[in-house]
Amino acid sequence: MACEQSLPQLILERYRGCCHEDVVEAVAKTLTDNQILTIADVGGPKWHSVQEKFPLGIRRFLKTLAIAPPAMQHTLATARGMDGGRLKLFVNVLEAANVFPADFNGKSDPYCILKYGGQEGRTCVRSGTLNPIWGNLFEFDIVLGEKLSLFMMDKDLVGADDPIGEIELCPDELTRGTVVDKWHDLQIVSTKKGSWSCLQHGQVHVRYYISEEPQEVSDERNFYYIDKWIGSMKTGDLIGFIGDAVLSDAITSVTNAFLSHTGMVYKLTNPETNQEDVFIVEALIAGQPDYDYFSKQPLNGINIFHIRQRLRNYVGHGIYLYPIEPGLSAAEISNLQRIVDEFKYQKKTCFDIVGMVLAGLAPLGYHPKDNVEKVYCSEFNAYCLKTIGRLAKDLPVSTCTPQQLVEQPVVKLPEGHPRIPLVIKKHGP
Repeated sequence: MACEQSLPQLILERYRGCCHEDVVEAVAKTLTDNQILTIADVGGPKWHSVQEKFPLGIRRFLKTLAIAPPAMQHTLATARGMDGGRLKLFVNVLEAANVFPADFNGKSDPYCILKYGGQEGRTCVRSGTLNPIWGNLFEFDIVLGEKLSLFMMDKDLVGADDPIGEIELCPDELTRGTVVDKWHDLQIVSTKKGSWSCLQHGQVHVRYYISEEPQEVSDERNFYYIDKWIGSMKTGDLIGFIGDAVLSDAITSVTNAFLSHTGMVYKLTNPETNQEDVFIVEALIAGQPDYDYFSKQPLNGINIFHIRQRLRNYVGHGIYLYPIEPGLSAAEISNLQRIVDEFKYQKKTCFDIVGMVLAGLAPLGYHPKDNVEKVYCSEFNAYCLKTIGRLAKDLPVSTCTPQQLVEQPVVKLPEGHPRIPLVIKKHGP
């Protein structure tokens, strides 16, 4: 929507309280006396004869407003301050998925370069991964008419870095308070090594907006998506965790996978509100920062966490949702609840850290236990799904890794979502 307000009135409303009132009133009077009443009048003969009388910030604001496209005119006109309309463009480079394996070992060391109106930003390098998480935030001065270009590169120790893919965004289409948050397919690039046009290049998750972050994001250090997805969560949906601790790094290294831990959505009546609420049931080692919601203490075994508390307290890189489709029937949900109650309250099943480590050796011929007196995270979730008939037949329970669990055909991600983030922690510069 274009700014249709008269310029004198706009100046009075925008700058009153931001500088001396007599200066603001003098500018508004000069505009009125010289019939500079609309955006179209800026740049005309009368404008050139009086513009030097205005403070630099106001002069720059009006000149910027005059060349802005209609949507941007409204954005600039509704921002207060003496910054001359130089609002900021904020860009969050959050993560990428299924990145092209540019190195001989089947992995990449990806990072991103952003270029916008002569300004540049660069994410940190994520080594040895095809699914990097950055969470890096960049701030640019708005330059009208300029596209925002993102180039994903593979870091090489010797020689020039290899391009993986690129995207181009148009910030001029934004209005203030609007957040564009989506996955983008990386476009093909050619390299000195030849064309990669026939290969998968992956997707990158970018979030960008003008001025301040809307109130939907309650913690400026991290990026939360729980409110977007909580209404669609169902009992049985899988939750994937990406850790940053030594053990988590070891798991992902041994299994050559993205995820280090899994849980399962579990909807129950919350005794504190007497309303149905969303929880996560997990096989977890004691000593975590979260307490089991019902026992009010950390348990070495089956824990049930309130989902919001779990997302807030998690110290790893990110938490993701993997929906099960079709959703569980009433009979399947009842059976799942029976299994959880049996493991948690009757057997008092413990967490099996040894079994979790040894499961990663399954490709080498190791076959773990057949019983489930002790379970690790994805083993417990796999057992639950197998019991209700939702586990892939070729997936053994006791060697099931977190990544294998969420890559089953029963997991259905919405179109255009390589993965669904619930929280991405902000890491790096």
